[in-house]
Amino acid sequence: MIGEKHPSALGTRLFDSWPELRPTIESMLESVLTAGKAALAENLLHVYDRHGYLEERYFTVSFNPIMLDSGKPGGSFTFIHNITDRVLGERRLRTLRDLAARAGDAREIEEAGRIAAGVLGENRHDLPFALIYVLSKDHDEGRLAAAVGLNPGEPASPRTVNLRQPEHSAAWPLARAVSTNSVQCVDGLQKKFGQLPGGPWTDSPDCAFVLPVTPTGMEKPAAILVAGISPRRDADDAYQSFLKSVADQIAAAMMRVMAYESLAIREVVDLIPVMIGVIKPDSTVLYANKAILDYTGFSIQQATQPDTTNRGFHPEDIERLREERRKGMLGNKPFAIEERIRRKDGQYRWFLAQFNPLLDKQGRVIRWYATGTDIDDRVRAEERMRNENLALREQIERDSMFEDIVGSSEPLQKVLHQLRKIAPSDSTVLILGETGTGKELIARAIHKQSSRSPRAFIAVNCGAIPPSLIASELFGHEKGAFTGATQRRIGRFEAANGGTIFLDEVGDLPAEVQIALLRVLQEREIERVGSEKPIPLDVRVLAATHRDLEKLVSEGTFREDLLYRLNVLPIRMPSLRERAADVPLLVEYFIARFGKKAGKQFRAIDKNSLKLLQEYEWPGNIRELQNVIERAVILSESDTFAVDDTWLKREPSEVPRLATPLTGTLLQQERDIIEAALAETRGRVSGPAGAAAKLGVPTRTLDSKIKRLGIDKYRFKSQA
Repeated sequence: MIGEKHPSALGTRLFDSWPELRPTIESMLESVLTAGKAALAENLLHVYDRHGYLEERYFTVSFNPIMLDSGKPGGSFTFIHNITDRVLGERRLRTLRDLAARAGDAREIEEAGRIAAGVLGENRHDLPFALIYVLSKDHDEGRLAAAVGLNPGEPASPRTVNLRQPEHSAAWPLARAVSTNSVQCVDGLQKKFGQLPGGPWTDSPDCAFVLPVTPTGMEKPAAILVAGISPRRDADDAYQSFLKSVADQIAAAMMRVMAYESLAIREVVDLIPVMIGVIKPDSTVLYANKAILDYTGFSIQQATQPDTTNRGFHPEDIERLREERRKGMLGNKPFAIEERIRRKDGQYRWFLAQFNPLLDKQGRVIRWYATGTDIDDRVRAEERMRNENLALREQIERDSMFEDIVGSSEPLQKVLHQLRKIAPSDSTVLILGETGTGKELIARAIHKQSSRSPRAFIAVNCGAIPPSLIASELFGHEKGAFTGATQRRIGRFEAANGGTIFLDEVGDLPAEVQIALLRVLQEREIERVGSEKPIPLDVRVLAATHRDLEKLVSEGTFREDLLYRLNVLPIRMPSLRERAADVPLLVEYFIARFGKKAGKQFRAIDKNSLKLLQEYEWPGNIRELQNVIERAVILSESDTFAVDDTWLKREPSEVPRLATPLTGTLLQQERDIIEAALAETRGRVSGPAGAAAKLGVPTRTLDSKIKRLGIDKYRFKSQA
């Protein structure tokens, strides 16, 4: 205790030689020397100067008065006992006990670190500062979970540490501690980080230990503890053993958290009413949840046996399942299989098994996680629907001629002969003809006689859909693509995938949809509205229109390149005027059809009515004939079919007279639009920045319009 001052201090006044003792024992010693009463000072802290190194020491000092014959104290016999090891041991043991008691409350790894930091902060004598870093699963990064004595984000306490980057000199050797799983000693802290907190001491620590926190059974640490060494103690074996015990206690707490999480996850998984299993890449079953065990009646040992496939699946499916699973597990992408699984009562139900891989850093499969969803009701409903659809189709083909094309005239026979040649191919067909000539019936006949007949036939009337919705209707849209798009919706093209789509009145498509349709015909893929991801398609396109598309091209309202793509195999449907010989057959067909529907039977057809029907021009073609026959059937009161001749007299409609000729008005508007575009592009017609691109029409079409309207495009270049 007296250190280097002995023996030169003998004979001197006590506080002259040891002024640092005055605050601690002066009053106590004075009481002994004046009152003659013994006194005891326990756990007396004394900073011992050992060759210039100030060391924390603890003593118990007893003062016993030396009584003179006069009965007065003449001095004190003082006994000093060094209890430093006992005080340090009790203090450190208290820290370890508190760690063990409090860490049990942690339910997360980070929480275990924060609780540990709270305990360590109560022993700043041994831990003037401390940092606890939690490591990522791949050990690429350390994240600061808690700090004692330091603020997160300071140079000595970064919030995150990249363990894959080379360590610079002014950094804790966390990566080295992780890779070697060993304790690292760091000296010269002030040079690295500047002044650091010394706990109860004003001095800055100059040494720290970086300790891996490795739970039992793990090869690599789960966390790292950075512990500052007290500037008043030497980092002897006892000190290092204490720090190692602190790291072990934190590791034990984290181990309990991991066990809790594993148990909690398993309990949660067992509550999920879906089959869940874990499988090795070699198809060995590692785990089966409660849903699997309850359904199959297997124990966990039985569920993980190699012969589970033979015992658990339908015998007819085993070979297929083995092959599909083998192919799926050769890769590292998710896949799904439909399978029949045996219930514990011997019954089989259909399940959708979905396999998702867990990959390592090299992209290799570590585990397969499989889920099984009961789809038995859906599969059986689909099977019933298929059977019902098949029966319904057969019934329609037997009992109805609704989809048949009626007639034997030469113009119609030419079309049917052409149809038989076209149907087997996958080429695009453009069906032309007046309104009501039966273009959709021809399209359906082409589909029915093609190899795509088992798949869908989707008919779309492009003229009946608002321009703002036509793109979404044809190509679908993503959720949030526009106001009101509350969920993803597939379009008609996706619905027709594998089959045929029929675009009626294709001449009414807006310009932007024409561009998208051109891409479908060229690239065989679509993009939903609101998405940039292309979706490949296998669909045959049949189109129809009653309009003159070549005229629309010359007017700039229909794309010339789209016309070329559509007009691969053109079919022209003759008007009813051209196939007047078919009128009697059509009349008989419609009388039978609508008579059956109305519950009426006709024995004869009025000759005058038949003659009237044959001589009429039928501007509305078959559709108009159909409406007339239906009206006559409903209104007829006898068993002889007759038509009122007034139904076939069309009165001319009155067209209001315009103040200005319509043609002149339209031409002037067209001239103004083209001149505005030329002014904006400085007379340039072609190219991506030209007027043709801005107006959305082919360059050749715009050039012809400029010539027809007598526009001088060169004057716009001079204005530039």
